[in-house]
Amino acid sequence: MKLRVGTVLQLLVVATRAAFVQYTVVEEEVWNGLLGEPDVICKTDQILLQFLTVRPFHGRIYVRGHAGSIPCQKDFFDSKENTNPMFVVPLDKCSTKRMRTANSTGLTFSNTVVIGFHPVFVTKPDKVYNVSCVYQEFERTLKNQMDVSTVTPETKQEIAEVPECKYSLRLGSLTGVEVEFAKVGDRIFHVWECNKGKSDLFMMQFMWYAENEFSDHYRILVKNCRVEDGQSEIFEVIDGMGCSADVSLLTDVSYVPGKALAYAECSAFKFADFSSMKFQCRLDICLTPQDSCYFTSPPVCHRTKRSITKSWVTVKNNAENQSVAVNTLTLRRALKIKDPRPKEIGKSSLIDTTLHFKSLPMKY
Repeated sequence: MKLRVGTVLQLLVVATRAAFVQYTVVEEEVWNGLLGEPDVICKTDQILLQFLTVRPFHGRIYVRGHAGSIPCQKDFFDSKENTNPMFVVPLDKCSTKRMRTANSTGLTFSNTVVIGFHPVFVTKPDKVYNVSCVYQEFERTLKNQMDVSTVTPETKQEIAEVPECKYSLRLGSLTGVEVEFAKVGDRIFHVWECNKGKSDLFMMQFMWYAENEFSDHYRILVKNCRVEDGQSEIFEVIDGMGCSADVSLLTDVSYVPGKALAYAECSAFKFADFSSMKFQCRLDICLTPQDSCYFTSPPVCHRTKRSITKSWVTVKNNAENQSVAVNTLTLRRALKIKDPRPKEIGKSSLIDTTLHFKSLPMKY
């Protein structure tokens, strides 16, 4: 088949125009974005995320780290005119985090949600949100108790002093500077301390002791401490009794008499391929002799070889089966550890290099 030069040029022009038109149409269809910020709706068993888009949404929404699992992701590839998508984050699935903090009167549930406008790739219009809901469970309980209480109104307004607690990582000593970065071998002190604050969380609990000479010296118990690399490895460093699971990593917890202060010492360590170390501990605050940990703090740790070596655990949420104190807090700290600097080692050997390395280029 023979084509004249003019015909070939004409075909090239047509093909170029066709390609340009196709690209323009795709570009117009792909471009999209949010109108304003998403709305968060807190339900009893789920978090709802709803938002508006400039054009109909044909992408997908997923919880970060769970893009391929249901019900942690939802696609909208077949939706036609949906510019108001909604996504459900279950409270009991998709690695939704549950956290009780020292200054909170309830539970905070949170997760990270990605809104993707492309069905496969992460693109410029995509948005990532840390979505959270705070459930004030104690406020509801307190209100119900106050409704049926026969205590005088003056007593109801009385606010008891309760502790505010902190978990810190300190370099070199108990009073050293707080650190977020360290290197393998650094002397690190894990410090748990509680100071008096004011909150209505335990108001009903303390009203009944208002007429007595209530001691200001409460007790704390550090237990169920674990460290994880943020991926899959979890290591227990303090067990459910409050004893060190491996004293070569972390010493037993020491308690300062007369103070709500405890500490343990370690030489900084890390996982083999990860620098991030995420520590998490439970802290029981024992305010009266009726509380479960009042007479077990400080714990008596009987050190045996078996208890030291059996430290790798699979952590499960079995809080429902445990006896808790008046207030049980979960405290967390993160630390990034640098690998030790490699040491140069080598030996000199008297050999004839021309016999062994003839084919290798020499560099000087």
